[in-house]
Parts: sequence; structure tokens; C-alpha cells
Amino acid sequence: MPNQSGRATSLERQLINALSVSGNFEQAKLELTKLENLLNSLKRVRDYSTYGPQWESQYESARGIYFSYQGQWIESERSLRKAIQLLKSGYANVKGSSSKINELDNEENVESDSQNNSRGYITQLISRQLNLSLVLLQQRKLIDS
Repeated sequence: MPNQSGRATSLERQLINALSVSGNFEQAKLELTKLENLLNSLKRVRDYSTYGPQWESQYESARGIYFSYQGQWIESERSLRKAIQLLKSGYANVKGSSSKINELDNEENVESDSQNNSRGYITQLISRQLNLSLVLLQQRKLIDS
């Protein structure tokens, strides 16, 4: 269940991003509502304490990008900052985990998820920080950007 739910939140985020970029805000809003409903249902799952921050970061990332393409800079900044905070927290947990995947070790294939693979966090952090810097530029917060 956690891996499927994690993939669903990630796919929804990517769909919302694509819809926002293409200017289809009505459909993006519907998908954002679907993602919010999914997140609310996942809060009742036993593994929420483990995977919840990753799922929430997907939701906040989608919101941040959705608001950004609509020119709602303050809302976008808030969501992106929250997503970055959640991603940094998750990355710190993975980085210090004894079960993390050794990316140089090719001996054994291990199923990876947000609890043992740091690459996804790094990619997401870089992307969200770039999104945030563009939002800050739009607000003329040049030093923060």
C-alpha cells in the first residue's frame, strides 16, 4: 500500500504540474482536489507516520506550482517553503538511516522507496528550490531569491 500510494501522489503531482504549465487551471484544480482527498484518506493509513511527510511534500509541491503558474506568488511561496521543509526532513531521515541504499553497491537489487533512497529527495529539493527562487523573483525579493 505505501509504495502504491506514494506513486499515486507523485503521479498526481506531475499531472497537476503539466496541467498548470499548459494553462488548464480548471483541470489542475480538480486534480489538486483529488490529491488532497487522497492525502486525507492516507492520513488514516498505518504507515502515515513513516511516509506521510513524503506524501505531504508531493501535495505542497503541486500546490506551489499550481499557484505559481496562476501568479499567486504568496500562496505559491508558502506551499513551496513547506514542501522544501518536508523534503529536507525526509532527506535527513534517509541520509542517517542504516537501511539506506548504497548507490555504489551493485551486488543486490533492493526495492527502494522514500525511506531508503536519497536520490528522489535530492532531485525534488533542487526542483522545489528552483521553483521557489522564481516565485521570489516575481515578488521582487531578489536577495532571498
